Amino acid sequence: MFDITTKPVVIYANYRTGSSMLADYIAKKENLIRLSEPHVSRTDSIEVFEDCVTNHKINFVVKFMPDSIPESVLYQMVLDQHNFKIRLRRRDIVGQIASFYTAHITDRWLQRKSESVDNYSINIDTEHLSKLAERIIKNEILLEQSTLQFDLDLYYEDLGIVDAPIHVVTTKPENYDELAKVISELPVVKNYFANQ
Repeated sequence: MFDITTKPVVIYANYRTGSSMLADYIAKKENLIRLSEPHVSRTDSIEVFEDCVTNHKINFVVKFMPDSIPESVLYQMVLDQHNFKIRLRRRDIVGQIASFYTAHITDRWLQRKSESVDNYSINIDTEHLSKLAERIIKNEILLEQSTLQFDLDLYYEDLGIVDAPIHVVTTKPENYDELAKVISELPVVKNYFANQ
């Protein structure tokens, strides 16, 4: 386990890294308001986030991605403030892209513990897949090259330590292996691995 030594908590993450699960865990453990990508939230999260940041409140955990920073000046403001910063990435980039693509195609971003999901397959659109792969890789590079001082550097694969109150790993499509093979052959993915 890990200890949160200061508040608020900022989870600076890539997509499909378990950031929602981690934010839920921290919010519950530390009794904090959970703000998940406030600029896209269907609730009043952006207003709550603005109040927290501009009034230097500490009773919240927020998670967002590097490519979200242009969406709201509040993201850069909170990164510049003193808080507990967590960088969250994923070692399995192919699996991450597959999960991101599957979420986009199915519009299923989270799976709750109480849900059961029937077997399913998804259509593989190489053009759409390539654009999403570029987005994941862009964020990964921004996270890798970040000069921020992180209090904790985590990977999705490490989150087995977290007892998530709500979420579980999303069920993979039946044609996952085919999807993973297509992803590994995308030029943007090959280029990324060639430069590692």
